[in-house]
Amino acid sequence: GEYTLSFLSWATSIIALMLAGISWIFDRMVLLRLERMSEDVKRIGESANTKSRVRKLNGQDELASLSNGINGMLDRIEDSQYELQLEKDRAQVTLEGIADAVITSNEAGFVLYMNAAAERLTGVDLSEVKTKTLWSLFRLMAEDKTTPVNSTWLTDSYSVLEEVILERADGAEFVIRKSASPLYDSDGNTFAIVTVLHDVTMLRNLSNQLSFQARHDQLTGLINRYEFDRKTQIAIDDAATENRIHCLAYIDLDQFKIVNDTCGHMAGDVLLKQLSNHIKAKVRSSDTLARLGGDEFALLLMGCDLDKAQEIIESLLQVVREYRFTFDDKVFKIGASVGLTEISPSHNLTLSELLSTVDSACYTAKEEGGNRIHVYRSDDKDIKEHNNQLEWVSRIHLGLEKKQFVLYIQRMESLTAGAELHCELLIRMQAMDGSYYPPGYFLPAAERYHLMPIIDRWVVGEALSIIARKGASFPYVCAINLSGQTLSEEGFLEYVIEQIKLHKVNTSRICFEITETSVIANLNKARQFMHALREIGCRFSLDDFGSGLSSFAYLKNLEVDFLKIDGMFVKAIVNNKIDRAMVESINNVGHVMGLHTIAEFAENNEIINILKEIGVDYAQGYGVAKPELFE
Repeated sequence: GEYTLSFLSWATSIIALMLAGISWIFDRMVLLRLERMSEDVKRIGESANTKSRVRKLNGQDELASLSNGINGMLDRIEDSQYELQLEKDRAQVTLEGIADAVITSNEAGFVLYMNAAAERLTGVDLSEVKTKTLWSLFRLMAEDKTTPVNSTWLTDSYSVLEEVILERADGAEFVIRKSASPLYDSDGNTFAIVTVLHDVTMLRNLSNQLSFQARHDQLTGLINRYEFDRKTQIAIDDAATENRIHCLAYIDLDQFKIVNDTCGHMAGDVLLKQLSNHIKAKVRSSDTLARLGGDEFALLLMGCDLDKAQEIIESLLQVVREYRFTFDDKVFKIGASVGLTEISPSHNLTLSELLSTVDSACYTAKEEGGNRIHVYRSDDKDIKEHNNQLEWVSRIHLGLEKKQFVLYIQRMESLTAGAELHCELLIRMQAMDGSYYPPGYFLPAAERYHLMPIIDRWVVGEALSIIARKGASFPYVCAINLSGQTLSEEGFLEYVIEQIKLHKVNTSRICFEITETSVIANLNKARQFMHALREIGCRFSLDDFGSGLSSFAYLKNLEVDFLKIDGMFVKAIVNNKIDRAMVESINNVGHVMGLHTIAEFAENNEIINILKEIGVDYAQGYGVAKPELFE
């Protein structure tokens, strides 16, 4: 019995030893595998190389599963990093490719990033500015170029100041707009600010140029009728409120038509430019000289009574009398008729009434032989109020009654292959001797005395009648001019639709032409009128584009098909780079908006060839075709 117990005790000890050995070996193997896995993880962590993996452990145990899990996690991390790098590369390419300057700065203002456009705008490289603040790179000024702008404007998301002047270290200046957006961390705290700077220098220059053109006469550089009327209204208001006296003069050249008829319009332009410079040199700095159109000028004399005004005007008349115009070996002597009136607190005249009285005085001076001053006074028996204008009013009524109005057609040239044929209808009035007055003779009176709706009704009815009679043999898209007065006249839209139905005219052949300034003055009614006629197939052309205010801003809100580039830009494009740039800009904007462009004043082949180079769709002018009777 004792032997048996001894054996069992010994066997138990042996088994225990064996189990302990097996356990030790197993633990050792686990530890070795853990150490190996730990080394791999440490190696991957130190190298930050997500392409490395832990060595695969054989078996089905938890360590083998863990090694597989770690490798799977590393696979996913590598895929995510690849996607992140791809997105980063895309963002980098986008930032470097955009035209706007993008600058990222931290809260202290130090620059973290600049794209290529920002480097070009600021004139510094990113490598040079990483230790500099954003506001140390350049100087900011208000538009007056004297008032400094706080640099925090660059990172202020809520600044009311839209545009500032950016002055670089090298002195170069740019007009810029900005947008600033903060970047937030996961806790919602701002850690950086992205500032985007948009260089609007070219747009501002173009806007200033358009604004200048809208207020000034292209040929002489003097202010035009629109701006002169505005300044005259200011003088009227000042006389009434401040009890001051000013004077107004109309100046009409006496022998200008002889120069035009003898030497042509180019010579007339040279004369006007030279003479206006001579007169301007003698005008006081406090006074305003304007060209109203043709050979008509006006002078506003501030703080000046009639006696003093007569002295000043007489000295100007002497300049005109002494001036000699030479062209093609011909010498011309020029005179001027001047109408002069007072802007007085006691007169209480409206702008229209004042302009009419001084125009009448000028007309009287010309009737009395010209080359003299005629002063309008309220008790002046020699002047019949509104004499010239009223005479034309009477002629217009008689002309309509006696059927003395006729239509002329002026064909346009298509500058692109396969385009539709276009023409414009122009009105003329027959004189007693059988010749025809151009519209410049009678339309000003018609405009002033609100007769344009009557004339436009006749034009629409006559034009549609002739087009219907010609039928298929008339291949043109025909432009019919309408005035701003007519656009706002009650019942005119219904009349046009009635005439279209009466004559059964193909509406795709009808294009109503309206001036930019008339549309702006009657915007809502003009848009309603245009929309209604476009609904039945008619088209619209915007005439004299570029001569009004805020042209581009209004254009995007109008339903037009054709854009007529103002002739004042076109006629000088051969030698004037600014005018050519204006034509190119207007043409480009028109094409971007899907409009066809028409250039007026295409007076010769040189101009037409440049218009072709620019890509203008149609040319109109004496270089293409002169107006012919439309019957």
